[in-house]
Amino acid sequence: MVLEDPRVVAQKLEKRMNTAPIGIPNTGIGLFHCIHETIKEPSFSIVDLPQPFDIINMEQKKMKLNRILLLLAPDPMDASTQDMMGTISASIVESDANLHLFNNGSKEQIEHHLNQLFLEKMN
Repeated sequence: MVLEDPRVVAQKLEKRMNTAPIGIPNTGIGLFHCIHETIKEPSFSIVDLPQPFDIINMEQKKMKLNRILLLLAPDPMDASTQDMMGTISASIVESDANLHLFNNGSKEQIEHHLNQLFLEKMN
């Protein structure tokens, strides 16, 4: 992932978290996403936090955040990148099984799932 100015992106992510809930109910995950001109290539990252902390989820309830799912993309974003990011985001909440995978699965299991998604999309 190439960021020209990580501080600007971090500030934008923090502002987003403070203005709109990013916590997914009944999980320990938060879906952070950001588009910005200083992001040079799209990226999806999983960050397991060493210490959970409280955030407000999409149901306006307090929850413990254990894992961050981070979607970053350049601005402007081309159609294929927008499609790819939308596919990842939709997959997370598509089913209880996917929520469980993104909440508890290893990075390798999630990577395998995403690879399958993109292979299906290409066919």
